[in-house]
Amino acid sequence: MLNAIAKENKYDKSIIEACYKFVERVDPERRYLSARRLVTKAKFDTYFSIRTAAGQFRERQNILKGIEWEEYTVLQEAFQLLAVLS
Repeated sequence: MLNAIAKENKYDKSIIEACYKFVERVDPERRYLSARRLVTKAKFDTYFSIRTAAGQFRERQNILKGIEWEEYTVLQEAFQLLAVLS
């Protein structure tokens, strides 16, 4: 699908190529992109995250709501600094 888009649109082609390069080098230890199908999905998702950034926000919001932020000490320290400033 991305190849077809790239073939028809030079601008999108440059974005797709940049997404491919990014995905190939972003997780060198393959902790998250451990299978070929995950790499393929990441390339697809990266491109569409750019094309449909506003539409993708709801899904990202759900992911962020599921994170137990209290476990991140760096964030707790930052919030403490903000409390001091206010």
